[in-house]
Amino acid sequence: MDTHDRADTNASTAAQDPTAVDTLAYPISPDYVKSWTPVRALCELIANALDEDRDATVAWADGALTIADDGPGIPEEGLILGYSTKTGQQIGQFGEGKKLACLVLARSPEIGAVQCETVGYGFTPAVQRRRLLGGQIPSRSA
Repeated sequence: MDTHDRADTNASTAAQDPTAVDTLAYPISPDYVKSWTPVRALCELIANALDEDRDATVAWADGALTIADDGPGIPEEGLILGYSTKTGQQIGQFGEGKKLACLVLARSPEIGAVQCETVGYGFTPAVQRRRLLGGQIPSRSA
């Protein structure tokens, strides 16, 4: 199957080919959408796949969960919070679900490595843990 959108969770995937994808670091509080669990995140990714392709697949093999569809893929700018090309008729019309799901999976090391692939690129989501702006929070600075 030609996989246009795919999310894998597998502790060994990144170790097998660490150069396969870039890291997408979210400079956001890891507590954002704190109520979301890894299960909720996976449900969101499955819903996204089904929204693009009614024949999307979910498979478990060799310790890896794969969610795949033959949709058009996501342009890189589609990973920016607030950006969406979805229509009002599509489930998740605001286009934030995959981004939030990636954040939740990135902050959940107990599930193993996460790798997302789409047409033309792939990435490993991560929560950026270093101090931004030299440790200054703009709204709190004098």
